[in-house]
Amino acid sequence: MNLEPWDGAQALCAAGVLRAVSRAGFPPMQWKEEVDLELEFEGPYGSVCYRIMTGTTGASDLRIARGTSLELSAGHLREEEPESWRETVVAWRVTQENDAAWAIGARLCNPVRLEMTQPYRETVGFAFDCERDGAVIGRLMIFASADVLFAVRHDQPEVAKYGLRDVAAD
Repeated sequence: MNLEPWDGAQALCAAGVLRAVSRAGFPPMQWKEEVDLELEFEGPYGSVCYRIMTGTTGASDLRIARGTSLELSAGHLREEEPESWRETVVAWRVTQENDAAWAIGARLCNPVRLEMTQPYRETVGFAFDCERDGAVIGRLMIFASADVLFAVRHDQPEVAKYGLRDVAAD
């Protein structure tokens, strides 16, 4: 079940230390389109994974849910269609998201809504401070635009390309 955007951001912050950022879906996975992000954390109660998908309106913004992409997308097949489940498991791929590897070992905190200003204006995701050993090591920008998900450091070209900026709190 998808969380409300702010609830999802808060859940990511409370989940613990970031252990992996991956892309999950069916091959060929050559592009960032139509492939989910998975963030895996290690917390006081063990490991937890969150799936991040593009939003439903204009394929922008984010949908965040607790669980792996495979389970949330196709887990129902295990009981309903066992053969389809086996085929899906064999075909499913999870690969490391290299653009976010720098954030591994950090805690996400201080979420801020992101607005894209290029080529149009729309709320598209969140920026998180990443803390390791009590120091901020950078900002992780997780956002979506037109079926493309990004998880990048604040100084990457995608941030300037889409004119990302923090949305002022109401």
